[in-house]
Amino acid sequence: MKKSGLILILVLMILISSGCGHSVPPDETNDNMGTRENKNKIILKDKASDRTEYSAQNIEDQDDNMQSVNVTLYFLDNEKKSLVSESKQLTMGNSDQLISKTIQSLILGPKSPKLAGVLPKNVVIEHVELCEDTVTVDFSAEFLQSPNLLASRVALVNTLTDLDGVQYVKICVEGQELTANGKKDGPALGLLSKYTNSLEEVAAQETNMMNSEDIREVESEIYFKDAEGRYLLPEIRPISIKNKEYAKAIVDSLIKGPSSPNSGLYPTISSDVQLLDIKLVKAQKEDEKDGLELYFSKEFKKSFPGGSSSELTALGSIVYSLTSLPNVEWIQIYYEDGKDNFTNKPIGNMDLTRPLKRDDFGDILGRRIKVYFSDKDSKYLVTEYRAIGKNDKAIARHIIEELIKGPVNNTAHMSVIPKDVKAKDINVWVSGQTIIVDLPAAFNEKELEGGKDIMSFYAIVNSLTDPVNTKGIKQVQFLVEGKKIENFKNTTLNDPFVRNPALINEDVSQ
Repeated sequence: MKKSGLILILVLMILISSGCGHSVPPDETNDNMGTRENKNKIILKDKASDRTEYSAQNIEDQDDNMQSVNVTLYFLDNEKKSLVSESKQLTMGNSDQLISKTIQSLILGPKSPKLAGVLPKNVVIEHVELCEDTVTVDFSAEFLQSPNLLASRVALVNTLTDLDGVQYVKICVEGQELTANGKKDGPALGLLSKYTNSLEEVAAQETNMMNSEDIREVESEIYFKDAEGRYLLPEIRPISIKNKEYAKAIVDSLIKGPSSPNSGLYPTISSDVQLLDIKLVKAQKEDEKDGLELYFSKEFKKSFPGGSSSELTALGSIVYSLTSLPNVEWIQIYYEDGKDNFTNKPIGNMDLTRPLKRDDFGDILGRRIKVYFSDKDSKYLVTEYRAIGKNDKAIARHIIEELIKGPVNNTAHMSVIPKDVKAKDINVWVSGQTIIVDLPAAFNEKELEGGKDIMSFYAIVNSLTDPVNTKGIKQVQFLVEGKKIENFKNTTLNDPFVRNPALINEDVSQ
């Protein structure tokens, strides 16, 4: 062998042994996302590895499916003391990145030299989460270094609520909900919706509201349980605050129960329970947070007939609903013992002898998904809600499974999947903005005759493309036994199906 050939082989061996020539894992590149080694870098939490949110199995990375989205960003005009919008085009490989990239663009600042940025350049995005129509953003402590905290808050809210499907924003700093003045004992803001762009108007409205002793309304998250009592689900609703008694208003809302009977939410506390007293326990140390002591009537003890699951969601609904208040970390519960005294003796499996925190409830938080069935005349689709774990990524798979289980409302709603079809028979995965549904040949059953096949297909399509369930999914492509086919019963399956809201009749839903 020639000397030059030996040298080449030696060089290749050195490169291979040192790891050169191998692709660097995403978490080790210069564009690393999810760490905070460099505070001057914008930190995002929606990594490429998280892009399986709507998948069931075998999902490939969609980096090659780049898409462009125009967003509206709001910056400060110092002379006019008002916010002014700028348009920017963002390019991303996955729609889940939109919120984080929009905030990142807001931090980077405006194009126009006449406008000022609203967020500190060194702020870190600790966490971003979209649940139904609410975005929660958790920033590092640098957020509070903004020279104009009101402008930062208003610009962020107006920017995010301009995004499709976003109605509310919750701003947190170091895991603690932002207050009106940025201080831990400041007035609660609740969930924030679209503001006027005039900062003077916003400031005047908030000053009048904070100084008023009359009733004011705050949009808040109140937690109830799902139909099976497995998960806590948030309901966004205005609560009336009298004399700044935020905690009392929240507990009263819990006792009243969900505001809508057809929303997939169910009460966690019996309506005959009374809140007799509530006390704020101030933290003893600077690095600690406050707590609340709640004193209930004797009915509290008898309001959990569902066993340990019911007890868990009841306590969890109280703790999660109240610890959303600024600087409230724990809840201690007492109830009447029937002898004119209060006790914190355990009820069933509920240990009330110690303060309760969110960490005590594990993975109890869930999220709603909407599934569609047929009405009894096969003319319309009707809605039912289900619940899955909040961090469960296999949303499409769960939707298919729930459709196969059939409706809970067996009198007015009809199943849309043939009874012999099992969950394992249907495969589902994502390709860009399309969900692929691979049906078995058994789907072509007599049960779907007389036009019922159309309702069945659109029940699947509308469930998979509902904005409550999935973001950025535009259509559904059906396959049969892994192949595209022209006709399936009376339906053409060659082309993708798009969402058909005209088929939905909400009046006869769950």
